[in-house]
Amino acid sequence: MSAVCGIEIKSKTATLVVLDGTRDDFTLRKSKPLKIELSDSSSQESIKTFSDEINNFFLNEKVEKVVIKEGVSKGKFTSGSPVFKIETIIQMSGVEVNLLKPQILKTFLKDEEFELNDNDLKKYQQVAFEVAYYGLK
Repeated sequence: MSAVCGIEIKSKTATLVVLDGTRDDFTLRKSKPLKIELSDSSSQESIKTFSDEINNFFLNEKVEKVVIKEGVSKGKFTSGSPVFKIETIIQMSGVEVNLLKPQILKTFLKDEEFELNDNDLKKYQQVAFEVAYYGLK
């Protein structure tokens, strides 16, 4: 089975959800941690720590593909620099990484129907789940 990790980055925190399978038949992994934080985006030590934590997560969970809801670089809802640093750190992880534009995700979700037991997912993980689901084939 193919393991896909969906990631939503808000401020300096990456929220993680790992799904196995296909869009028609998937399971949600009970992965830990559910979030990884970049404590100080101007500190080389913090960046290294975040990189080590995310790489260990991918290794331990045997993640084959990562899909990240891309930060917005222009307009009213522009993302801060920590978001782009986190995206870059993850892109350098050695795992296949795809950035997903928010507009594409929104369009995709209009046409998709999926069921998930709400007890399996924390509310703050919803977007990361949707991103992971998009990454399934």
